[in-house]
Amino acid sequence: MEENTSSLTTSLIETQDAIEETSRNVGDLTDNVAGIQNDLSATTETLTSSINTLQQEVNARMTADAVELAIEEKISNGVKSVETETGYRFDKDGLTISKSDSDLTTQIDNTGMVVSNRLNDVLTATNDGVEAVNLTSRKFLIIGNNSRIQDYNYTSTGIFWIGS
Repeated sequence: MEENTSSLTTSLIETQDAIEETSRNVGDLTDNVAGIQNDLSATTETLTSSINTLQQEVNARMTADAVELAIEEKISNGVKSVETETGYRFDKDGLTISKSDSDLTTQIDNTGMVVSNRLNDVLTATNDGVEAVNLTSRKFLIIGNNSRIQDYNYTSTGIFWIGS
């Protein structure tokens, strides 16, 4: 009888150990599933952003084609500047994009581009570089040839050496 009790006790301990191991494995699997859900969520956001960007590019190209036709028509009639109903003005100073109901104005010429919010320049791009107010990078920021800054593990920021 003592032998049966000892055998049952050993079997019970082994079963309890197996249950604890299974519980740990389930916990690990739960963590893995949560990580996969986070990755899928980030991928979905990236895809949605890419689709929106593509849609904007398609719309911009369609608008650009219509503007180009209007410009060709006006230039063939000897006009030195063209202003469209959509807020595009082409003249000796370059291209200015602005609407009366918008605070933003974009000026593009052979020296670069300036985006202004009323009287304040918020983005300037020239041969000297790009200057911006309130710059947001949605994925990562590469500085020179050696550095990259990005979100890391959804909870912190990583600064990485990417040089050779």
